[in-house]
Amino acid sequence: MQQLELKRKLSKQVIDNLKQKNQLFRQVVVEGYDPLLIPGDISKAEMHRGASKIGREAQVNEIGIVENLQICQCCGQFVQKEHLSIKHDILQLSFLGSGYPMYFEFLKFCIILQTILFFLNGLYGLLTNGAFGTACLSQEEINNLSHDIQNDQCYWNWITVVSLGNKSEQKVLLQIQSYLNLISIFIIILLFQKFRLKQRNIDIDCDENDVQANDYTILCSNIPKKIEYNGDPEKFDYPEILKEYFQTHLLPGKEIEIFQVGLCFDCDEIISYKLKLDSLNIEKQILILQGKDVSDLNNKILDLQQKKKAMESMYCERLSQEFIEKNFTGYAYIIFQREQDKEEVIQHYHQNSYIDQIILQQKNNTFKYYGQEISIQQAPDPNNIHWKSLKYSRVQKLTRRVLSFVLTAILLGTSLSIIMGLNFAQNHVDDDNKHQEYSVGVSLISIAISICISILNPILRKIIVYLAKNQGLSTRTQVFISIAIRTALAQFLMSSILLILTQVLIVKSGNIYGKIFSRGGLALNINTVFLTQMVISNGMKLIHIDYLKNYLAIKLIKKYSHKLNLISQQQLNSLFEYPEFEIEIEYARNLETVYSVLFYAPVFPLVLIWGIMTIFLRYWIDKYNLMHKSTVKFYPSLQLCLQITESLEYCLPLYSLSNMMAFIYISGGSVDQISVFGFIIGLVHAFLPMQTLNERLFKTRERVPNECTYEEVRDYFNIDYDRENPVKKDISIEYHIFRVKSQVSNLQNTKKDFFKNTYQTTKFDKKSDDSPRTPALNQENQDSESLMFKKKLQEKNKIIIPGIRDYIKATSRENSFAAMKKNQQIILDLKQSGELQNSCKINLDDQSSKKSPVHKQNLTNQETDNLQSSPLKIKQDAQTDLIMNSQPLSVQNNNQIQINLEINCAQEVDTIKNDKELYNTYENSTSTATQLYKQNHNSTNCKKVKNHMNFQKSKKQYKYMNQVTLGQLNNDDFGFSSPSQDQSPPQIYNQSETDYLNVIELNKDDTPLNRNGEESQAKLNKNGSEFSKEQKDELFTEKLIQNSINGVINLNEDEEISTNGVNSIK
Repeated sequence: MQQLELKRKLSKQVIDNLKQKNQLFRQVVVEGYDPLLIPGDISKAEMHRGASKIGREAQVNEIGIVENLQICQCCGQFVQKEHLSIKHDILQLSFLGSGYPMYFEFLKFCIILQTILFFLNGLYGLLTNGAFGTACLSQEEINNLSHDIQNDQCYWNWITVVSLGNKSEQKVLLQIQSYLNLISIFIIILLFQKFRLKQRNIDIDCDENDVQANDYTILCSNIPKKIEYNGDPEKFDYPEILKEYFQTHLLPGKEIEIFQVGLCFDCDEIISYKLKLDSLNIEKQILILQGKDVSDLNNKILDLQQKKKAMESMYCERLSQEFIEKNFTGYAYIIFQREQDKEEVIQHYHQNSYIDQIILQQKNNTFKYYGQEISIQQAPDPNNIHWKSLKYSRVQKLTRRVLSFVLTAILLGTSLSIIMGLNFAQNHVDDDNKHQEYSVGVSLISIAISICISILNPILRKIIVYLAKNQGLSTRTQVFISIAIRTALAQFLMSSILLILTQVLIVKSGNIYGKIFSRGGLALNINTVFLTQMVISNGMKLIHIDYLKNYLAIKLIKKYSHKLNLISQQQLNSLFEYPEFEIEIEYARNLETVYSVLFYAPVFPLVLIWGIMTIFLRYWIDKYNLMHKSTVKFYPSLQLCLQITESLEYCLPLYSLSNMMAFIYISGGSVDQISVFGFIIGLVHAFLPMQTLNERLFKTRERVPNECTYEEVRDYFNIDYDRENPVKKDISIEYHIFRVKSQVSNLQNTKKDFFKNTYQTTKFDKKSDDSPRTPALNQENQDSESLMFKKKLQEKNKIIIPGIRDYIKATSRENSFAAMKKNQQIILDLKQSGELQNSCKINLDDQSSKKSPVHKQNLTNQETDNLQSSPLKIKQDAQTDLIMNSQPLSVQNNNQIQINLEINCAQEVDTIKNDKELYNTYENSTSTATQLYKQNHNSTNCKKVKNHMNFQKSKKQYKYMNQVTLGQLNNDDFGFSSPSQDQSPPQIYNQSETDYLNVIELNKDDTPLNRNGEESQAKLNKNGSEFSKEQKDELFTEKLIQNSINGVINLNEDEEISTNGVNSIK
């Protein structure tokens, strides 16, 4: 039966998906991000500024439509973000990892620690020093004393009157204070344990509040670079080999599913390319400024960019054994499909402490590959890995760390020697001019000391940062720890220790008591330092000079944008970017503050108040700056706060040491045994593994693994390992943008399809064979719509998106869209010359089954069922050559155009069975719908029923076909010639020769529709009246959808469908 209704209707979603993919590839390839573009695009720089601001990124399913999606092509992050304020809880920062919530919790702990010390000890000192102290004298009383002992007295002022020097003669009160200091030490030790437990709970909360890539990932090191491989060298794929081995051997007795094995390579060559490009770009800017020709330089830049892009693409492809042996670092990140598997692996290979191994005889589980023991640990966040340090061996890392430590010690010693030398010279000059009322030399040296301190502090910090980054540490967290501890130590030595050493050792007049409490003694200087730190330092942080410079620079750039023709896109992005929040420097400042406060608190209890106020102000200023004026490039882990807490524990021996020295030198007594005991307790507490003890004593709740697989949530991560890996960062960012836009586009189509089916299609409940069918629009059905929509979204999230290797093949070809336009021109030329035949084949690249062509009238029932139950199967890595192919089409001997089509969803093909059911639905429901409409003509629901039935009636009118021509395209719509009347019966689809239908549908009088969707004879609805314009548009849309097979619609350069009436689709 040639008139047999046999058609495969592809939904509008197929066309939209293909059209959208065309737009996405075009945007990535043609309008891709060029960091060296001169002049830069301010709109892209503003987009990068929005993406760099702190905030929780919008989720893919929250974007709505793809036109609203904004992703920075520079960093691959969303511009749409949920910005926070200082009123939000610190756990809202969990999307930055646990490092930043931990930082603010650390500030709280520092405030609590100083507050407890103040109420336990400081308040007692302030009261007893001021109320019972009598040692400090006024200036008149000092002048009445002998000249030889005037410099040995305590000068009375508002600072010294509440200091320990005022009660130096009250032995009993001093003894009580020693006991209070000891009690304070024990209480603070308990407080440290509580804080450690709080840290562990916060880490769990952050892990549960946000899903990150490292939730599914482990980091393996010491992987062999050379293995035995006897297969085809061209098929050697080391990541796949590791993946297969790890899946079956990583957990004994259990096979786990691994999503990806990412190898870490030596990235020096990629970095060198970037440095060369930056250098050439600067040279280009100079030539432009001089008015010289830059065409040769542009060619060099383009050539270097192509080499860099080719190298990045190469790292995503299969790599030879020789290349692996030369460039592989031995590190690899293993991404599991399920977090539960990752947690089991981490638990199985957990490294026990030395105490557990020695005392409890607990052995560590090991994992070996080709005889080498693989080190397995929880993977840090992707931007927490220090990629360029992974190339160093253990010996090289140890050598670099020792060298860095020695250079830091030499640097600190040199700085201290310079300052102390200047102080010694100042004191010597003062002795030579002690009879003069004013000395120019003393004043000049004093100014020189101040200048040296101001210059040395930033120099010290920069050198410490440089040395820390080049120690060969594997993670940014380790680098931050090194910077924070060394910087805090340097600042503490330069401010507190140097100050007291200078005052005690260099100044010759008076004894130690007088040097501390005299008119120009240490007491006044220390108080000035803490007040300055509280007011000036926090005031500068609030103003935020870096942000202010950034803001003014952006204003000037926008104002004079027409004159700024030399700034590249990369430089423009850097200028527009928010200043980075340097968490390691902030840790160092607060650590140094607590060290200094507790070191001087036994002698000057007033500094406890300044310390509390200083860190309190820092808490709120840092929180405001982080959320409104900063960007974060690296996400430190829990280890940063743990190591800073370990360092903070040394404040206890410092506190006891200060109390012991004060008892000896200020009260003039012997060594205080209570203070010595407190010093020993503080040292023991600092050296013991208190974190391990805390984990043994206090249990936390179990971590709840994420139920979603990595594949389901990968597009929701703001960072991942491929996008941070330097050797394939740029190509991975491009691919991520493509994936996200594909997801948003798919969800957009899903929403449209869902609401169309929900609100424009009537649902019928069959109660019985005899009872009439009624619309199922009850409340229960309405309540289930949200669940249906979620299910629909989950199904659509499983759309097949080409892998990164296929994406590289599609985007790395030169002039791919120029070739596409050439292909279109070939088709038009062949059409005009009449050489183009009426067939167009789809090459599926699947030769697994090649059947001979079968005519439709020869189909058996079994074959028909197979055809219906086996929708079009397309490989995931199939490429749409019409869209992406760089090679022009070639005309074969049979003048057939070979076109590869990519189809993502098998469910997008309707079968004959579905069409028959649709037709039967119409037959059984027309009369019922008409009766309902007459009874409820004012009902919106029934109006929808009527419109729906009119639409179904039109399908019945067109159920017969004039020609069923599989594999032929309509001349008017697609640019191919119409089928001849004497053409042989068409062939049915098979895997070797896939064809698609072009159905010329007829109205009830067998008159075909023309391309504008109009009928030669008026189409009538149920009541005999002519269809409205809206109904005609809807019918034409359906006609266009049926004839638009898999995106063969001719897309022009502006991505518009080149057929009339396309607005009805929009």
